[in-house]
Amino acid sequence: MLARADIVDHSGHGSARRDGESFYINSAASARGALTADDIVAVDLDGNLIEGSARPPFEFHIHSEIYRVRPAVHAVMHTHPRWSTFLTMIGAKYRAVYAQGALLGDDIPLVDSPLSVNTKSTRVTGRPVTRAASSA
Repeated sequence: MLARADIVDHSGHGSARRDGESFYINSAASARGALTADDIVAVDLDGNLIEGSARPPFEFHIHSEIYRVRPAVHAVMHTHPRWSTFLTMIGAKYRAVYAQGALLGDDIPLVDSPLSVNTKSTRVTGRPVTRAASSA
Protein backbone atom coordinates (compact mmCIF):
# COMPACT_ATOMS: atom_id res chain seq x y z
CA MET A 1 0.00 0.00 0.00
CA LEU A 2 2.72 2.47 0.92
CA ALA A 3 4.65 1.75 -2.29
CA ARG A 4 1.51 2.19 -4.38
CA ALA A 5 0.82 5.48 -2.64
CA ASP A 6 4.39 6.55 -3.57
CA ILE A 7 5.29 7.02 0.10
CA VAL A 8 8.10 4.44 0.10
CA ASP A 9 9.96 2.89 -2.78
CA HIS A 10 10.68 -0.77 -3.49
CA SER A 11 13.96 -0.76 -1.59
CA GLY A 12 14.73 -1.53 2.01
CA HIS A 13 14.03 -4.49 4.22
CA GLY A 14 12.69 -5.53 7.55
CA SER A 15 13.91 -8.04 10.06
CA ALA A 16 12.62 -9.73 13.19
CA ARG A 17 14.74 -11.20 15.94
CA ARG A 18 14.57 -15.02 15.91
CA ASP A 19 16.56 -15.56 19.10
CA GLY A 20 19.67 -14.07 20.72
CA GLU A 21 21.93 -15.10 17.88
CA SER A 22 19.82 -14.87 14.71
CA PHE A 23 17.04 -13.05 12.90
CA TYR A 24 14.66 -13.29 9.95
CA ILE A 25 15.08 -10.86 7.05
CA ASN A 26 13.74 -10.55 3.53
CA SER A 27 16.23 -11.75 0.93
CA ALA A 28 18.30 -9.44 -1.26
CA ALA A 29 16.47 -10.31 -4.47
CA SER A 30 12.94 -10.24 -3.09
CA ALA A 31 10.33 -7.90 -4.53
CA ARG A 32 9.46 -5.85 -1.46
CA GLY A 33 5.94 -5.13 -2.65
CA ALA A 34 5.15 -8.82 -3.17
CA LEU A 35 6.97 -10.77 -0.45
CA THR A 36 6.17 -14.42 0.11
CA ALA A 37 7.33 -16.79 2.84
CA ASP A 38 10.00 -18.06 0.43
CA ASP A 39 11.55 -14.58 0.39
CA ILE A 40 12.30 -14.69 4.12
CA VAL A 41 15.60 -16.15 5.28
CA ALA A 42 17.09 -16.68 8.73
CA VAL A 43 20.68 -15.61 9.28
CA ASP A 44 22.99 -15.50 12.27
CA LEU A 45 24.52 -12.21 13.41
CA ASP A 46 27.40 -12.71 10.96
CA GLY A 47 25.05 -13.16 8.01
CA ASN A 48 25.45 -16.93 7.67
CA LEU A 49 22.33 -18.56 6.28
CA ILE A 50 20.43 -20.71 8.81
CA GLU A 51 17.09 -21.16 6.99
CA GLY A 52 16.11 -20.55 3.40
CA SER A 53 18.12 -20.59 0.21
CA ALA A 54 18.34 -16.95 -0.89
CA ARG A 55 21.13 -14.51 -0.07
CA PRO A 56 20.42 -11.96 2.65
CA PRO A 57 20.74 -8.28 1.67
CA PHE A 58 24.17 -6.64 1.80
CA GLU A 59 22.82 -4.38 4.52
CA PHE A 60 22.14 -7.19 6.99
CA HIS A 61 24.82 -5.63 9.23
CA ILE A 62 22.52 -2.71 9.97
CA HIS A 63 20.19 -5.24 11.57
CA SER A 64 22.75 -7.54 13.17
CA GLU A 65 24.69 -4.74 14.85
CA ILE A 66 21.53 -3.32 16.40
CA TYR A 67 20.53 -6.80 17.60
CA ARG A 68 24.03 -7.31 19.07
CA VAL A 69 23.97 -4.19 21.23
CA ARG A 70 20.26 -3.74 21.92
CA PRO A 71 18.79 -7.02 23.23
CA ALA A 72 15.40 -5.38 23.82
CA VAL A 73 15.02 -4.62 20.09
CA HIS A 74 12.99 -7.27 18.29
CA ALA A 75 12.52 -5.71 14.84
CA VAL A 76 14.46 -3.38 12.55
CA MET A 77 13.24 -1.62 9.41
CA HIS A 78 15.56 -0.14 6.78
CA THR A 79 13.43 1.93 4.45
CA HIS A 80 13.91 4.67 1.90
CA PRO A 81 11.00 7.06 2.36
CA ARG A 82 11.35 9.51 -0.51
CA TRP A 83 11.09 12.90 1.19
CA SER A 84 12.95 12.10 4.38
CA THR A 85 15.74 10.55 2.30
CA PHE A 86 16.03 13.74 0.25
CA LEU A 87 16.03 15.93 3.35
CA THR A 88 18.69 13.92 5.17
CA MET A 89 20.93 13.82 2.07
CA ILE A 90 21.38 17.58 2.39
CA GLY A 91 21.88 17.46 6.14
CA ALA A 92 18.43 18.77 7.03
CA LYS A 93 16.89 17.59 10.25
CA TYR A 94 14.43 14.73 9.76
CA ARG A 95 10.91 16.04 9.62
CA ALA A 96 7.72 14.09 9.30
CA VAL A 97 6.26 14.63 5.83
CA TYR A 98 3.54 11.99 6.08
CA ALA A 99 1.45 11.12 9.11
CA GLN A 100 3.30 7.81 9.59
CA GLY A 101 6.55 9.69 10.19
CA ALA A 102 5.03 11.63 13.07
CA LEU A 103 4.98 8.38 15.06
CA LEU A 104 8.79 8.52 15.18
CA GLY A 105 8.86 11.73 17.24
CA ASP A 106 10.71 14.99 16.74
CA ASP A 107 14.33 14.04 17.39
CA ILE A 108 15.30 11.36 14.86
CA PRO A 109 19.05 10.64 14.90
CA LEU A 110 20.84 10.60 11.54
CA VAL A 111 23.92 8.69 10.47
CA ASP A 112 26.36 11.44 9.56
CA SER A 113 28.49 9.54 7.06
CA PRO A 114 28.99 9.73 3.32
CA LEU A 115 29.67 5.98 3.24
CA SER A 116 27.00 3.77 1.79
CA VAL A 117 25.65 1.00 3.97
CA ASN A 118 24.47 -0.80 0.84
CA THR A 119 27.63 -1.99 -0.88
CA LYS A 120 29.72 -4.73 0.72
CA SER A 121 28.38 -3.83 4.11
CA THR A 122 30.42 -4.93 7.10
CA ARG A 123 30.15 -4.66 10.84
CA VAL A 124 32.13 -1.42 10.52
CA THR A 125 29.44 0.13 8.29
CA GLY A 126 26.73 -1.14 10.63
CA ARG A 127 28.23 0.48 13.74
CA PRO A 128 27.40 4.14 12.91
CA VAL A 129 23.77 3.12 12.42
CA THR A 130 23.83 1.37 15.79
CA ARG A 131 25.36 4.42 17.49
CA ALA A 132 22.74 6.71 15.96
CA ALA A 133 19.90 4.35 16.94
CA SER A 134 21.29 4.04 20.47
CA SER A 135 21.05 7.80 20.94
CA ALA A 136 17.30 7.73 20.29
